[in-house]
Amino acid sequence: MFDRVMIVLGVVKIGLIIALVAVTAPPLDQAAVGTVAPHGLPLLPILTLIGGTVGGFITYSGAHRLIDAGVTGVANVARINRGALTGVLVACVLRIVLFLGFFGVVATGAHLANANDAAGSSFLAAFGPVGLHLFGLVFWAAGMTSTMGNSYTTATFLRTYLAPVRRHFNRAVIVLIGLATVVFVVAGQTPQAMLVFAGAINGLVLPVGLGIILWVALRRRDLIDGYRYPKLLLGSGIAAWLFTAYAAVLSITSIASIFQ
Repeated sequence: MFDRVMIVLGVVKIGLIIALVAVTAPPLDQAAVGTVAPHGLPLLPILTLIGGTVGGFITYSGAHRLIDAGVTGVANVARINRGALTGVLVACVLRIVLFLGFFGVVATGAHLANANDAAGSSFLAAFGPVGLHLFGLVFWAAGMTSTMGNSYTTATFLRTYLAPVRRHFNRAVIVLIGLATVVFVVAGQTPQAMLVFAGAINGLVLPVGLGIILWVALRRRDLIDGYRYPKLLLGSGIAAWLFTAYAAVLSITSIASIFQ
């Protein structure tokens, strides 16, 4: 049931964002040039995007679902790789399409009704008044998938140490979802600011989690049945860790500016 809900919400997000791209018809040539030759390298936005894509709980949630399903061990490496690659590709494609949709709106010179809600204003410019309702649906789906995924992953960590969570796992997930709702209400911040802040924090946490995974892969193969990761994968992982650690150190003082 949990997986089905997540899939349905994901399909809703992707479908609406693809509709945005179809309506705005972004200039793909300009987007391609900007991808390989960007003007500047703003580390905080990059760290936020990386953190919102593969940081924080996202690093572990898919693996924990596979463990729950009994898909573990060297014998299942091919299946695990297929699941990991599918998740990464879907996340990357979604963010590329999302960018193209907003870029299409900006490229037309459309006036954004609310500078503090650029995403919602982009849907408004593309679809008219109904666009705000469509964006609300996208934001709701994104918030639900993030909250449910985060609560599930947190509960999987807690049940390792707490017997009550092991006995009442589903209830623990529900309690964590409720707790996330309370924190959001008490914080009193806009959903946009909270989402960006969460991505930035996840980006700061990412080097820690990735560093532990790389250390196990390089130094503690006894924990993974002696499995040897491909050298290309390890090299890519080390390069990614160095970049995210560098970006996190330089961006940590800028996190507070998100709420300004």
